[in-house]
Amino acid sequence: AFQKMVMQELPFQCFSTKTKHPTDYGSYLIACLFYKFLTSRNVSQLKYNAKIEKSSAEIIKKFVDELK
Repeated sequence: AFQKMVMQELPFQCFSTKTKHPTDYGSYLIACLFYKFLTSRNVSQLKYNAKIEKSSAEIIKKFVDELK
């Protein structure tokens, strides 16, 4: 899922090629994935957006919620 999200054309980057680590967006994506698969709940219900813009968080939440 992480690689699938990284490969999309997005207004933000999930992975830093310079540091070889997730960005704040990538960390939020990973946290949302853990939440979804550990709780079986939709992440769109989450109000917490970490350090990222609400619009970017919504893109990530929608992506995660659409995963099977």
